[in-house]
Amino acid sequence: ATWLIGKELKISIIKRIALFVSIFANPMMIGAILKQGRLPSLMAVVLLLYLFYLCLYFKDRSFNWKAIFLPIVYAFLILTHQTETILATAFLAGLFLVKNKQEKIQLVILMSLSILFSSFWLFHFLQATQDTGFLQFGFSSWLTNFDSYLLNNLAGIFLSLALFIAFYFFYKENNEKNYFYFFLPALIFTFLYLTRLAL
Repeated sequence: ATWLIGKELKISIIKRIALFVSIFANPMMIGAILKQGRLPSLMAVVLLLYLFYLCLYFKDRSFNWKAIFLPIVYAFLILTHQTETILATAFLAGLFLVKNKQEKIQLVILMSLSILFSSFWLFHFLQATQDTGFLQFGFSSWLTNFDSYLLNNLAGIFLSLALFIAFYFFYKENNEKNYFYFFLPALIFTFLYLTRLAL
């Protein structure tokens, strides 16, 4: 998937390899897989990358038969891991922003299929979340706890700033208006995380 993403972004082979290593060979990923055994997270990252590639592929192309993979991959993401599903939604929102009115409708129909495909699990999950008060557990409290989670927070801040810097240079090199709108939802998500405004 990283190779295909690099092809769509027209980056060099070295940069494609660096992208792969930065995603799959970083300490956080290695620790999550080997130490914690979080295989669903690994699968979700792979699915997220394929969805990102599909969004990039259709950014400047009309929908064709390959578009059926959008709801399929998104449905598998819903069934696999919620965090990556939220990130994938940002990429889909970016794709929505750069499409014309007719293709916006087509995209909404396609993504409605992903809800249908995953509905056998999704509706039960949402009901259980409501019944158990799952969202009240305060899973994001570590984002403001710099005493106990200093390194985690510093890493998150560094990666967020690095993303903004990388986008600045990428956009400067590829000065296309569509790229700005395509990445805008992801940049907003990153800004909310960086400033903790979403807490």
